[in-house]
Amino acid sequence: NVVYCSQSRPSPLACADGLYAAVDHTGHQAVGGMCGTVGPVGFSLGGGHGPIIRSHGLGADNIVSAKLVLAEGSLVEVSEAAVAADPALADLWWALRGGGGGTFGVVVEIAVRRYRAPASVSSLTCDWPLNSENGAATPGRDLLEAWWSGLMQALPDEWAFFTIGLPAPIKNLMKDMEKYDSKTMQGLVSLEGVYNGEYSDAMLEAVAGVMAFQPENQIKCYTENFTSLLAWHESRWFGAVPVPMRDTMATSFAQPGFNATALAGVVHGALSQLGPNSLDSFFGIQTGGQVSEVAGDATSVSPAFRSAELIMETDSNWLTRASDADQMAWTQATGGAVAAVAGMEGSYVNEPDPELSDWETLFWGEANFARLQDI
Repeated sequence: NVVYCSQSRPSPLACADGLYAAVDHTGHQAVGGMCGTVGPVGFSLGGGHGPIIRSHGLGADNIVSAKLVLAEGSLVEVSEAAVAADPALADLWWALRGGGGGTFGVVVEIAVRRYRAPASVSSLTCDWPLNSENGAATPGRDLLEAWWSGLMQALPDEWAFFTIGLPAPIKNLMKDMEKYDSKTMQGLVSLEGVYNGEYSDAMLEAVAGVMAFQPENQIKCYTENFTSLLAWHESRWFGAVPVPMRDTMATSFAQPGFNATALAGVVHGALSQLGPNSLDSFFGIQTGGQVSEVAGDATSVSPAFRSAELIMETDSNWLTRASDADQMAWTQATGGAVAAVAGMEGSYVNEPDPELSDWETLFWGEANFARLQDI
């Protein structure tokens, strides 16, 4: 049960949208990114996070085989079977799964696992204003602290959530925002969850604490049911880029026991200083589940990625070259503040701050980086 993703020739599987559509046609799922334009090959070689990693592991964990052209021009295929036949390929097979795209050769094709899809999937969408009552109340900060202090960690693996912080709702993309009053409210915190299984009482019970959090301050909070992961993905506003933008980001992995109060404070403080027209944001990806079931040295993926409960992205988006310096400075300063929170460790190789000075250990950890260098 595999599907082949090629980047050496035109293919509908060259992006997440195409991958999801292809496997959905046969009643399956595959691990891919949230943004529909993300290519499965580079995504998986760097680790690969997305909406069903808690159910099925990272993109790197789902590579069944890879074909690549080495520096001297030979075409090599690596896989568990290839390593069994030729143990000399073991290091290359290990390095490809997390070592980053284009590092050890030109990967022209990978085969990735596909999984039989459940009969349906469900979702939960809940929004709170970051600040309300003209700043006298901070429901968004309160939610983030409670969410990261235990509500998120208590969820079963079938649930996977994205935690989104915005300076204001995004017009023409986010629906059901009638209760948002820009005169008395500032900013928005949104929890977007997908349940990789059928609608059930157990599914609802798992998120009862979220749905009951400060209901008087909720902009909206409801569940939906979809025929497939593809249908859910196509319905999400944050799975597509509405206009071409310039962007940069910084990422950190939140380890068990991280200081949720401090992280909520950093996010709240940064968003509170942005104007309503800013395109900057925070994007948290829940990890754990099957991601953490793989040993830290089984692949070249950072051990800090394996043990993390959350990937915290500081995202800067803007439209003109004239803003480059200011926007990049904001990302580095704000991303640095996130990284300085107690319990944050490492950074994601596919989504880095390009100015990191100690990127080697942040991306892979000391032991994995040393082995990658040897290879």
